[in-house]
Amino acid sequence: MKKIYSISVENRSGVLCKVAGLFSRRCFNIDLNYLPQSGKWLGGVIGSEDDWFNCGNWDDMRVPRQTTDVYIGAQTHNPVIYHTNQDYPTGALANNLMIVDGASLSMPTSTSILNLSGNWTNESTTDGFNQLQGTVILNGSNPQIITAQINNGVERFNNLELKNDLTTEVSGQFETDGNLIVHPNKI
Repeated sequence: MKKIYSISVENRSGVLCKVAGLFSRRCFNIDLNYLPQSGKWLGGVIGSEDDWFNCGNWDDMRVPRQTTDVYIGAQTHNPVIYHTNQDYPTGALANNLMIVDGASLSMPTSTSILNLSGNWTNESTTDGFNQLQGTVILNGSNPQIITAQINNGVERFNNLELKNDLTTEVSGQFETDGNLIVHPNKI
C-alpha cells in the first residue's frame, strides 16, 4: 500500500505530519534555520559509512572539491580515501584540511590519493592520520603549512608529493614512510 505524506510547517522549528489526511504520531522536528556546512564530514551512510567519495557522508551532500575547506570532527565513522574513482581520477580533493582531536582520516591503499591546495592541520593527540599506503599531494599556488599535534608536532605521511612552488612550511616536522617526491620543475 502506497502512503502519501504531506508536511506542513507548524512554526519555524517544527512540522506536523499528516498521513492520508490524518495526523500521525510519527512527527519530527526540523530546524529550518540550519544551513549545511560545506566540507563538514558526517559519515554514516549505510553501506559506505566511511567512504570519502559518497556525497551522503558530507553535511552539504557534496564531495569536496579543490576549493573546499574540509573539517573532520569526531564521528562514529571517520573518512577513508580508499582509491580514486571515475569522478575523481586524480584522487580526493580539498583546500584546507582540519582533523580535530578524536577524529581520523585513513588512506589504506596505494591508490588512496589526497590533493591538497591549502593547509594541513592535524589537531588529534592520537594518530588522527592513518597514512598506511596513501599519497598526499600538496599542489597549492600559495604557501602551504603542515601542522600536527601528535608525536611532538611530527606528522607522518606514507608518500608526500610536493607539486607546489616549494612554499611548504612545517609547524614542527614531517616524516615519510614511503617517498618524498619533489617535482623538478618546482625547484
